[in-house]
Amino acid sequence: DDPAVLAALDAKGFGFAGIFGVDGKGDLKTLYDKAPAYHQIVETIAGDVAALRAEMKAGGRPLYEVTDGNV
Repeated sequence: DDPAVLAALDAKGFGFAGIFGVDGKGDLKTLYDKAPAYHQIVETIAGDVAALRAEMKAGGRPLYEVTDGNV
């Protein structure tokens, strides 16, 4: 959670993309395209959220998400 610690780790070569064995550009799109494990994590979460939305909508309770764009 500490940006300074994260920056120091990044400067030493530790990065999120490295966890998934992806070299070079470590943005989320690249990880999604090149790292099967990350791709599966994203798909699993997306499926779970979609199922939750459908369940809540069927019960008359829409799922409202808080993001930077809709607060």
